[in-house]
Amino acid sequence: MLKLAVTALAEFVHRRGDLHARLDGRTRADEGIALQRLLQTGRPDSYERERAVGLETELAGMPVTVAGRIDGCDAAGDVILIEEFKTTRADPEAAHRHHASVHWAQAQLYAGLLARQLGDGRGFELRLVYGHPDSRETRSFTRACSAADARQFVDETLTAYGWWLEHLADHQQARDAHLATLAFPFADYRPFQRAMARRVFQALRDREHLLLEAPTGSGKTLATVYPAVRALQAAGYRRVLFLTSRNTGAMAVRDAAAQLDPEQRFLRHASITARERACFVPGTPCEPDACPYARGYYDRARPAVVELLERRGADPASVAEVARAHTVCPFELALDAAVWSDLVVADYNYVFDPLVRLQRFANDSQAVLLVDESHQLAPRVRDMLSLVLTRREIREALADNPPDAVARRIRGLDRALLALKRRAGLAAEQMMDRPDALIRAMQRFVDEVGTGAEPLEPYPATRELLFNCSRWLRAESWYDPDRFVFLGEAAGRSVTVRLVCLDPGPYIRARLDEYGGHVRFSGTVSPLNLYARLHGEADAPAERAGNPFSAGQLGVLVVRDVPTYLRRRADSVATLVSLIDSVRGARAGHYLAAFPSFDYLQLAADAFAERFPGAALRCQTPGMSEAERGAFLAGFHDGAEPSLGFVVLGGVFGESVDFTGASLAGVICVGVGLPPPSLTRQALAEHYIGEGLDGRLVAYQQPAMVKVLQMAGRLLRSPADRGVLCLVDERFCEPAFRQFFPDHWQPRTVRAAEVAGELAAFWS
Repeated sequence: MLKLAVTALAEFVHRRGDLHARLDGRTRADEGIALQRLLQTGRPDSYERERAVGLETELAGMPVTVAGRIDGCDAAGDVILIEEFKTTRADPEAAHRHHASVHWAQAQLYAGLLARQLGDGRGFELRLVYGHPDSRETRSFTRACSAADARQFVDETLTAYGWWLEHLADHQQARDAHLATLAFPFADYRPFQRAMARRVFQALRDREHLLLEAPTGSGKTLATVYPAVRALQAAGYRRVLFLTSRNTGAMAVRDAAAQLDPEQRFLRHASITARERACFVPGTPCEPDACPYARGYYDRARPAVVELLERRGADPASVAEVARAHTVCPFELALDAAVWSDLVVADYNYVFDPLVRLQRFANDSQAVLLVDESHQLAPRVRDMLSLVLTRREIREALADNPPDAVARRIRGLDRALLALKRRAGLAAEQMMDRPDALIRAMQRFVDEVGTGAEPLEPYPATRELLFNCSRWLRAESWYDPDRFVFLGEAAGRSVTVRLVCLDPGPYIRARLDEYGGHVRFSGTVSPLNLYARLHGEADAPAERAGNPFSAGQLGVLVVRDVPTYLRRRADSVATLVSLIDSVRGARAGHYLAAFPSFDYLQLAADAFAERFPGAALRCQTPGMSEAERGAFLAGFHDGAEPSLGFVVLGGVFGESVDFTGASLAGVICVGVGLPPPSLTRQALAEHYIGEGLDGRLVAYQQPAMVKVLQMAGRLLRSPADRGVLCLVDERFCEPAFRQFFPDHWQPRTVRAAEVAGELAAFWS
């Protein structure tokens, strides 16, 4: 039984007009409920609030229930009154102009459903009431509608939606016929890959929440995508959502889809690229007056979606081609196509960010989640839930010279921030109470913009401040005083206020619960119980896939006698340079040395260049462009002259970029890379101590070891690879750090002078 909400049905079938990206007019659900109740006071006894209406029918051979609740109606007279209340801080005329097609369709659908329920021929008065949640001012728009027209409108709407359902049913029938016999796309599995795929299928079939550690190079992308796609047919799911934090992850999924359906006959897949990357006119506001791809988008989107779906693969290039042909926004087109796709690839934020998350896929129990690189999940969500406001943002907005009324509210925001500085005695970063007066000033600023007539397109810094303040106001919906803290600091004219999320686990769990089964997987989620707790899933299964690499493929050396502490780096850099030369000299090939900071990298690079002036040394630099990163990677391709690269731990070459087409002979991690102490990390540690965990482990050791393990993961990428991993720091000998080592590592603790002999034995 397919359940359709009246609001969603009106939105899908009847939305027309332009795209509008402005935040003005946004309100909270509780504000809408409060205003609606206020406006409905004093109505006659015959007036009904939240009257339920519905209809059971069949579309495309599928039983369908249409249901909704009318905000208010009065069926006592000769003409039946139907009221829909819309709460907005925007100008009501503009709100009606932008959304009238959907709002009137919603009211008319209610009328048609009520006419069927009552069974008489009385006409209707349809009334849309737009109200401001603070001023309580309202603006009403009315229309008359006959019972016959209302019933016909319901029939026509369902017929239009039924075409899409029939289109979807035909596709799913053909898809499921293929999936029922879909074989693994290669003759042989990698070692343990079959068992991994079987376990993923079981978890999705049984709607489990599974955390899975699978080594890099074990074929985990295909071992998760293949069983997830099979589960569409076997377990009755509608789609697979594959979440990744990397472009390379998205490309790997598209490659897997191509391997499963090389002729693009039955599997629809879509990739959702960030709006900024997809945009045809970067820097142009997403408003109809400025962008031709936003103007009239909903009038042209349907045929574009159909064409894109017929191609099966909505990759970024296909989306761009179809979007240009139909003059529609590529980002919105990809979203609309994704609704009807079987495999959707997207960034974490489209599920977990409370503002960016896609309502199209929210609360979708017919979707399964595959969460790639899940060692990043907790810190990414922690960042999504944290906020910052600086006085610099406010001053830059004032420098825009926005309209006088807006500027007045921005100056009020500036005064509130300065008053907070004085009241809290801000200097160095410190804990502080909730800044209620500052938040009220944000609300006044957002309200002013929402009710103002002038657009903000000419004032970019003001727009950015608006986005930020709107996010602060929306934080009411996810703020929890037990898991968040407020921090403030000031230096001279600079003032900064932060809302910091300490524990995103309960929020992550709540989002995951909205979907069917899911698998969170990564090559580095040891200790499993720690990551399960950070994800809010301490009671869910957590397992390791078998390691496909033999002990002889990876040599792990822990060098304990080269000090890497900040105060001793200059004294030990000569020994470090000799060690690096010993590693690369043991066997010709490509090597990476990873450092905890650019300063340390440069210190070592200068010493190495002085000692070995003719060596082919490549160094990562801060803020490298895409072209510069490509040139760096080109030096490590198979067939190129042996290269030595110096990079930073946790940087773009440690995780976000794969050394495709390159085989590394060795990786040297210099130092454990502990993050520097801060008030935020102190608060993080104290919070988890209160939760019964090792606070230092969570705040410092775990983020450091993630970077080390990801760097080590650059080594073995296929069953034929061999390589050496050299960990340079005596702290790698400590149990607190060794508990993060994967099970298949067999580390040997050595002195720097012993490395050459150890490697000679390994390579021989």
